[in-house]
Amino acid sequence: MSGNKKHEFDLTHLPTTTAHQARCLVFQPTRRPVRISQKLETRWGWLKIEGKLGQAHADILEVIMRENLGVRKMDDGRIQILVDPYRLRKAVGKYGHDKLWERIKDLKAAILELFIFKRGDKYLCSILDEIKETDSRIEKDPRSSLMKLIDKDDDGGGRRKWRFTFSGQWSEFIQNDIGRFYNPAFIINLRHGISQALARHVFSHQDQPNGGWDLETLIQTVGAGGRIRDRRSELAADHEGLKKIGIFIVDGKVRRDHMPDPRDHMPGK
Repeated sequence: MSGNKKHEFDLTHLPTTTAHQARCLVFQPTRRPVRISQKLETRWGWLKIEGKLGQAHADILEVIMRENLGVRKMDDGRIQILVDPYRLRKAVGKYGHDKLWERIKDLKAAILELFIFKRGDKYLCSILDEIKETDSRIEKDPRSSLMKLIDKDDDGGGRRKWRFTFSGQWSEFIQNDIGRFYNPAFIINLRHGISQALARHVFSHQDQPNGGWDLETLIQTVGAGGRIRDRRSELAADHEGLKKIGIFIVDGKVRRDHMPDPRDHMPGK
């Protein structure tokens, strides 16, 4: 639980992600994660995790946050997000309904114990409490600028929406953490999990070291195992994709040309 004062959190403009998800290795740096039960130590905090979360799961969570049709905060503090499943599947783009649903279940099943050094915040939680298929539609709350969820049948016969309810402590975590705003499509389009993990870590920082990050150190920082030359080869294969988001790897250094523009739209929007 957090002992510090919460900063203002805007339900009408959710971040795509938050900084310590990447810095504390919530998601393995691969698209083929394995189920683990271990403690991971970083400069920014530590994570104990039981579950199977990789970069494809980060893709899904970022699209849920970015492409929401409406958000509300429940009386118990949990955050609910309404999503169009068609737009979610289209955005993640690499698999069908069954595989998507399997990875959503992974997001619900994983148990995290997360400690953030700088704030002294500690959380023990799952990410998702509940996922429900619903015919809910979105209406404007006349008393505010927020959208609200109305549990009524969609007389127009439209496709069923999915309502994601974050756990109470995950809701608190994302409200207390450092928000990062960008279009996840450019990271989703990278071929290799190491490239995605590296990009997410780089974007978790507002500033970069003088001369950039040391490549081999950064590979280790994002939790990538195996032979360094294999990870270098995977990053080289994603050279063009990384360049599109302003990340360059030159002479053993990783440099960021610019932060992502939060105004960038998802493809097809």
